[in-house]
Amino acid sequence: MFFYNMNRIIEFLLKSNFSLALNAALLTISFAQDIQHSFYWGLLVYFSVFALYGTHRLIKCKFGQLDNEWGSWYNENKYILFPLVIIHALGASYLLLFWFHIKWNSSLLLIILLTSWYLIPYFKDTIRRITFI
Repeated sequence: MFFYNMNRIIEFLLKSNFSLALNAALLTISFAQDIQHSFYWGLLVYFSVFALYGTHRLIKCKFGQLDNEWGSWYNENKYILFPLVIIHALGASYLLLFWFHIKWNSSLLLIILLTSWYLIPYFKDTIRRITFI
C-alpha cells in the first residue's frame, strides 16, 4: 500500500509538471545575478512554468492530442490540475505586477502573444512545431 501511494505521488509530481517547474526555478536561482531577489525570480519562474505547461497539457487533453496514458491521467486529474494552474497563474501575475512592478507595455503584450501561440494547439502552425523552439 505504501509503495502504491508513493508511486501515485511520484506520478503526479512528474505528470503535473511540478518537477519541471521546480527544476527551472532552481536553475534560475543558481544563475540569478541579483542575489538579493534570486528567490523571487525563482518563484516567478516556478509559477510561470507550472501554469504554462499545465495549461498546455490541459488544452491538449481537451482537444484529444495526448496519447492514451497521458490523456487518461489528465482526464482523471483535471479537477485537481485546473485549480492548481489557476493558483500558479495568479501567483505569477502577482509577482510580475506587484513585486517586480512590471507595467503593461508592448513588450509584455508580445510575450503574451508568443506564449499563447506556443501553447494553443488550435492554431495550424504553432511555434512548438518549429525545430529547436
